[in-house]
Amino acid sequence: MVFRDVSERVRLHREMIYRATHDALTGALNRDEFERRVQMAVRTTHACGTHYALMYIDLDRFKLVNDAGGHAAGDRLLKQVAGLITRHSRPGDTVARVGGDEFGLLIEQCAADDGMKMAQRICEELDAFRFREGDLYLHVGASIGLVMLDLSWVSAENILRAADSACYAAKAAGRNRVHLYTATDELIESQHEDMQWARRLEMALDNLSSHCCGSKSAHSSRARTLYMARCCCD
Repeated sequence: MVFRDVSERVRLHREMIYRATHDALTGALNRDEFERRVQMAVRTTHACGTHYALMYIDLDRFKLVNDAGGHAAGDRLLKQVAGLITRHSRPGDTVARVGGDEFGLLIEQCAADDGMKMAQRICEELDAFRFREGDLYLHVGASIGLVMLDLSWVSAENILRAADSACYAAKAAGRNRVHLYTATDELIESQHEDMQWARRLEMALDNLSSHCCGSKSAHSSRARTLYMARCCCD
């Protein structure tokens, strides 16, 4: 009886840990656990010089699947994508779902060339992948931001922000591609400048709204419109 009680407590403890660290839908790690492991990788890089690569993988047409097949179809797609990414990982690598249609992959003992090759393979396989749901036969694809961990990185937060920026740059360049982050990345810098310009414009219009008629939402909408117009003209 005592043995059974101990075994049950151990089982419940393991189940609680699993639920706290894993995504319930896909079985991949969740964002909190992924960030914790990225921070561990930063410490290992500084202590031992170990090379890591981090991929931020964002599905390009997930909304199309949700709109055409419903949320249940979207859930099935996410499970299949998680399985595809996991098949490309190795023992010791970390696969996580870090957002609604976003995944992270942390690769241990990985040089820059190897990280780029693996990212390209995942991108190509996702491009070739077709999601089937009843009469639906949909192409999804993905954009991937790639960051190589070195001694310049000190926090998981900054690394994930850089990977997200690189992923956004891949989308801006036409989607279905890999973008390697560099500290002097002109495309990412240009995007940051655009975002800052839009924020300054919106703040100015919000300040103006306190003196003029009209709602804040109308000014915010106007700011977004002007921002999109500027981006199209650049």
